[in-house]
Amino acid sequence: MAEDAELLLEAVEVLDRRAVVVVGEDAALDHVELGNLTSLLAKIHPAVQTAHCSDSHDDACVDKVATENVRQSMHEIHERSPYLAQYVDAGKIRLIGGMYDVSTGKVTFLEP
Repeated sequence: MAEDAELLLEAVEVLDRRAVVVVGEDAALDHVELGNLTSLLAKIHPAVQTAHCSDSHDDACVDKVATENVRQSMHEIHERSPYLAQYVDAGKIRLIGGMYDVSTGKVTFLEP
């Protein structure tokens, strides 16, 4: 994640970007062990715990976990890159979260 935060910082500085958008989609909640997918799914475990639900067959639960994962990712970006955080805190860029709907192709932005 630290490398990702530094890449975002470079985009802000070099490419003169005004926003960093973190977009999530439906989350997989079931315990899966399959190559690289295993480590990827392990990263959403904190969101599953915070959302207090783990039923991958309940759409509302899946949405809640996915949204929480986006919020936690935004928090990590802010915390792990103090320089990027300065840009956000000074209002030079915005850190925006959103949820991608696979069925419609639309992104719904989260409230700050």
